[in-house]
Amino acid sequence: MAPNDKRSRVPCRFFAQGRCRNGPTCPFSHMAGGQKETRGPTSAVPCRFFLRGACLKGDACPFLHDDIAVPAAASTAGEEDPRPDIHRDIGGALVTFGDGAVVAKVSFACDFSAVRVKPLPRDTDAASVVDLLAELGFDVSTDCVRIPPPVNDCCCADIRVQDAQFARRLCAAMAHDDGHDAVPIPVSLPQSTSAHRVDAKKVHCSWHKPTTAPPSAEAFDPGDLSYDADLPLANTLIESLLLQAGPLERWEGASDRPGKRFKAKARFVDEADARQAVNSLNNTPLPFNKNGRLTAQLVHSARLKVSALVFDAVEHDIAAHEQAWRGQHLLYTAYPPVHGFRVLRIEGGVSGDVAAAAATLHKILGGELLAVGGEAIWTDSFAGNGPAYRKIKEVERRLGIVIVRDKRKRQLRVLGAPSRHDEARRALTELVKQDSSSVFVIELNVGMLAWAFDGGFRAVAAAIGSEKVTLDMVSSPRRVLVTGSEASFHTARDILSGGQGAPPEAGSSTDCAICWTEAESPVRTACGHTYCSGCFEDLCLAGTWTDGPVPSVLCQGDGGRCGQPLPLAELQEHLSSAALEDLVEASFAAYVARHPDELRYCPTPDCGQLYRVAKPSTPNDSRLFTCPACLVATCTCCHGSYDGLTCAETRDLDDRGQEALQEAKLKLGIKDCPRRTFAGGIQFNLA
Repeated sequence: MAPNDKRSRVPCRFFAQGRCRNGPTCPFSHMAGGQKETRGPTSAVPCRFFLRGACLKGDACPFLHDDIAVPAAASTAGEEDPRPDIHRDIGGALVTFGDGAVVAKVSFACDFSAVRVKPLPRDTDAASVVDLLAELGFDVSTDCVRIPPPVNDCCCADIRVQDAQFARRLCAAMAHDDGHDAVPIPVSLPQSTSAHRVDAKKVHCSWHKPTTAPPSAEAFDPGDLSYDADLPLANTLIESLLLQAGPLERWEGASDRPGKRFKAKARFVDEADARQAVNSLNNTPLPFNKNGRLTAQLVHSARLKVSALVFDAVEHDIAAHEQAWRGQHLLYTAYPPVHGFRVLRIEGGVSGDVAAAAATLHKILGGELLAVGGEAIWTDSFAGNGPAYRKIKEVERRLGIVIVRDKRKRQLRVLGAPSRHDEARRALTELVKQDSSSVFVIELNVGMLAWAFDGGFRAVAAAIGSEKVTLDMVSSPRRVLVTGSEASFHTARDILSGGQGAPPEAGSSTDCAICWTEAESPVRTACGHTYCSGCFEDLCLAGTWTDGPVPSVLCQGDGGRCGQPLPLAELQEHLSSAALEDLVEASFAAYVARHPDELRYCPTPDCGQLYRVAKPSTPNDSRLFTCPACLVATCTCCHGSYDGLTCAETRDLDDRGQEALQEAKLKLGIKDCPRRTFAGGIQFNLA
């Protein structure tokens, strides 16, 4: 091998595995295991294959082989894996939900503070910033540190901590540090993971594949490659560049597919890191080929999860928009069904185009409300699974459409060919007119509900017929709906209230834990219980308003005795995007209603912004909340809407106003009404 052949410096990975077939003609280095070349600048970059125990290059590997901790990229599992946590931006608060959809944490921007520290050496990383702060007595994790792109030979570090006083204390601690400056910077909340949000965490990277020199080339021998880095090496170098911007949630290295360019994909944990990576890396020289350029593109993405039945009904409507989306360079993907759901994704380089396409999808998937004269078409019989429900299914089959029941809102929505919607409206209107059956309601107290779960509901079904009785888990309190005669109603009420009737044997493991019939589109929980997909959704939406200090979605299997909170992963797996959003919003609304001493809404009518209630010991200058939506100033302690006054001053004004009112009443001869209080608590007697 010629000593000036630059390819000889690159180890032959097949030789390292003992299976190179080219022998002396191989253009790559066949160094003995004991030989070792001087490593280049990449020797400080950890070898990700070594950390996985899979590096085949041994000492010839140009990357660092050391058991050190590095920011780990998330697994390359499919993008449709459920996310382990749920964060939502609701009313200006970042709400974190736990298992059972309980509210685990509520954060406001005022709970955080942030500082920018500068100047720092160009090669500063998050770990060195953490060490610097530790010397000053501050315990901060690397997750709280971001390093913006360096300017010239210096860089800075932004530190955001969930501590309102952190910025003030750090600035005071560094005030006498001649080498560094610390200044407070604006704080933004961590990002929401809402299904209705377009995120920009994904970065697509691409670069030209090595090319063979043409015979006319004089700089190097004909047949030489334009650069000599193999694909695993190139992937590792590109990944290391991205990790300098921030931690990755997912990394998908390039593969040797047909085409002129290698293409890799990365998903960052934080959007700001993704934007920084694109700004700092796009159109920069490749680390393994100074004559080549790296292309880094920020990708905006919207993701929806829908029932496979709903998707099948509207697939043709969605397809009508695909050509327009392709013209906007948007990529639309419908993934194969999993557990009865399909994930739809829209991606593109322009956020506005992605948001508009996502809004179109939402509108199509929402269907059309079936109403006549502004009134929703509904009868109580539609809530059950009896004859009325079977007739709805017959209309579906006859017209080739899907009709979705919303029992909470008492609405029907139709999806499918728009030309069939009017016919569906007429058919269901006629169903309501023909529905002569009476629906009786039995509200269940704690004892009756326990008996219903313990076999009472099965006893009712056995006595009057399963098609005539429905357990309503959506309403509060829970109810049993009896469709039919008054005699059937009395029979059901006697069984449930008096514990009468011998419950039949327990159903099979395929029976729904709610309706105790064979599960339709079954959902199987980790605790081993089965639900109809519709009953599961009803259970989730009803669980947020259950009695108790911490409303939670609990499994009702084993006659209601299971009581296990349903894990977040299961809620994400078995609920559509729309149902999941309804669930977390209802859970938080229930939380706010139960914690008036912790959270309050802005007093302006129809303003949904929230603030945290201040304690009486809170200093006066920290009590004022100015609503970012309507700009009304509110005291977070006494909840009065005033500006520039303390609570004590406001109370004093109120007291003096009451005194002046009493004096005026005495002077004018106005007396309080003995039976009714008018404005000001007085009665005008002008006779």
